[in-house]
Amino acid sequence: MRAPNKIHVYYYRQNSAASALTEADIDIEALIQARRVHLTGITLALGEGPRLAVHKILQVSKEYNIPASFDLNLRQKLWSIEEAKQEYQKIYPYIETLFMSEEEAILCSGEPTIDKALDYYKQCGLDESSTVVIKQGDKGVLGIRREQQVYQSAVKGIEVIDTVGAGDGFNAGYLFGELEGLCFQECLRLGNWVGAKVVEHQGDYQGLPTLAEYQAYKNREITIER
Repeated sequence: MRAPNKIHVYYYRQNSAASALTEADIDIEALIQARRVHLTGITLALGEGPRLAVHKILQVSKEYNIPASFDLNLRQKLWSIEEAKQEYQKIYPYIETLFMSEEEAILCSGEPTIDKALDYYKQCGLDESSTVVIKQGDKGVLGIRREQQVYQSAVKGIEVIDTVGAGDGFNAGYLFGELEGLCFQECLRLGNWVGAKVVEHQGDYQGLPTLAEYQAYKNREITIER
């Protein structure tokens, strides 16, 4: 049996629907009604059209004061680290919350340590009030906001089946927490919990918890499944 952390992912980018995305596909009226916008580095890697669409979304979000978050989601099967870095640098000034893994933080900054990497990202144009979230797998997560560093340990006692989707699950939990008005620490904790639920299942989204499960988690209750 292959270990859960031994993953091979294949990207079928050529002639895909996403690779045909352009800024003309952006529904501006729907966008300006959003409470939040979340984007991923994978879209940037799909080609010129998708990149222009990302930039359009960010420009409109900035104009209408809609908070934007971004996950580096570096995929070296899609492009090189240098290509990714050049594109990432163009959008940092638009980002309120920047998500990345510990490995991505190092690779996309070229710096040897997390502290030096954080200095790099600040110099790339992130606003002083921006939040940086560094996901560290089973070690937990490190959040940095206004010079304050907050660590949240990982969820213990889970059975890891498949780690694909854990990062996206974390993002979903964290951002849901922000929309719910939770404090920074609670958002990090909620992100860890959702990520943990995802890795307990096969597939990248099948383990995402329901609203009822979240309510039980919030109330520290055990859900009855049958």
